[in-house]
Amino acid sequence: MLKVIHKYVVSSTQDYAWTLLPFCTSDTLVIADIQTAGRGSHRERVWVSNEGNFHGSFIINVSKIGYNSSNLSFLNTQIMLALQKTLIEITKNNNIKIKLPNDIYYNKKKLAGVLIETSYPFAIIGIGINLISAPLKTSTSIKDAFCIEISNKEIDFINNLYNRILLTYENNLK
Repeated sequence: MLKVIHKYVVSSTQDYAWTLLPFCTSDTLVIADIQTAGRGSHRERVWVSNEGNFHGSFIINVSKIGYNSSNLSFLNTQIMLALQKTLIEITKNNNIKIKLPNDIYYNKKKLAGVLIETSYPFAIIGIGINLISAPLKTSTSIKDAFCIEISNKEIDFINNLYNRILLTYENNLK
């Protein structure tokens, strides 16, 4: 069961998730409407977090789904595949592509990004998805590209993404 913590404004869902880590007893998602200091793998970049887009960090005990210290390097690939499959399912479009190491693109424009940080056995999986607006000229959103509106608080969307992440781990680790 996924515990969801919704905040209106945080500096970063990833940073907030780190403060919760010592107290987590179940998988948890921190989502925020607005991030004032969102971050990605390139810390020198400014990350724009428009209200209505998905800004979330999943705290998952990855040891429970088959990861150990020797195969943890596969986690990023599994998360990218899970996110890609979720976005393909939502948009019904197979042209959503992974751009390693951590971006999802559609028509050469960024649609989503991932930041994974670990403190084994936990992983904090930060995911940003442009649902309703594209913060940069080099990006697009699901609404703009596919005329689909999804709320960043829609529980079916959140559970679909979470379950896809867990299923992708399990299916690809076998």
